[in-house]
Amino acid sequence: MGTHNSQGKSGRAAVFHGPSDLRLVNRPTSALEDFDLLLKVGACGVCGTDVRVFRQGHRRVNPPRVLGHEISGEIVEVGSSIDRFKIGDQVIVAPGIPCGRCKWCMSGEQNLCEEKIAFAYELDGGFADYMLIKHPAYVNGLILKHDSTLTHEAATLVEPLSCVLHGQRRINPTTNENTVIIGAGPIGAMHMLLSKKAGARTIVSEKFPDRLDLMRHLGADELINSQEEDPVKRVREITGNRGAEVVIVCASSLVCQQQALRMASKKGRVLFFAGLPPSVTEVPLETNLIHYRDLTILGSFEASFKDFEDALRIVTSGKPNMKALITHRIPLDGILEAIHLVETGKAIKVVVTTRNANAY
Repeated sequence: MGTHNSQGKSGRAAVFHGPSDLRLVNRPTSALEDFDLLLKVGACGVCGTDVRVFRQGHRRVNPPRVLGHEISGEIVEVGSSIDRFKIGDQVIVAPGIPCGRCKWCMSGEQNLCEEKIAFAYELDGGFADYMLIKHPAYVNGLILKHDSTLTHEAATLVEPLSCVLHGQRRINPTTNENTVIIGAGPIGAMHMLLSKKAGARTIVSEKFPDRLDLMRHLGADELINSQEEDPVKRVREITGNRGAEVVIVCASSLVCQQQALRMASKKGRVLFFAGLPPSVTEVPLETNLIHYRDLTILGSFEASFKDFEDALRIVTSGKPNMKALITHRIPLDGILEAIHLVETGKAIKVVVTTRNANAY
């Protein structure tokens, strides 16, 4: 495979060198090969996963590595064999690159591919001015053009929304069902908005008052401050002691998983959307609740290509208004502030943009 006559570009990148060691540096981009693309990053969302990798590292992240996987930008260079994209295309990039040939990929469940690699893990991600999209991502990954009326900041919501949409399809809240969302970060907020769109009665349990205020503004039907009242007791009161037909756990908490089973009604459905830290190897759950209440317990992991495509349509349509979840827009040179905002729960959705601070 030959190389494209790359003009070469230099830009900033927030490079992870190890736990709590993130350095903003200037560096040149590599020359493009035939099936490569060069993306000028417009914006990249900050995920709780980014915070965990920044603090603790990750078995799949071999430093030095650029983090950030909720990516939107503009194509500024194309390899000589690229025919689906041109310079100037506005695109979003699904972070996962599956093998394209296993049973999961062939059935459209790319999220379960065991050979998948990803931007911000095995490949450099989007906390940078420029991001190289290599041949495997072009061939087996998912890069979607988006309408130029959709801002890059809003387009970063597609990746987390695709994961939420995947979970919603697993749990399937329907009209008038009591649906509890535990945790009102960006993921919980998206679950609330999609559950409400499906006609469910939404109950949000959260410990941060500011987040509860936003959920009220976005239309949640009932709010529970889990710091001030027993959320299980409160759900029982709200539902006339029946419990909720649907419970979605969006907090990485063993206690929340335990509470979810006690909140569920007979024949209720419980979705463990958030995983637990690897150090938690044993989870004591009241399995008699599963048995005697005839509960269904489900998991949800990442998203398929179809989820990603459908999420783009939802964000573009503005129904529901996912853009309202962006509470902070931080320039790339403020990346540590952005991580701090997510880590402390002082924000709903934080988006890092490649504009300089003086552009605000």
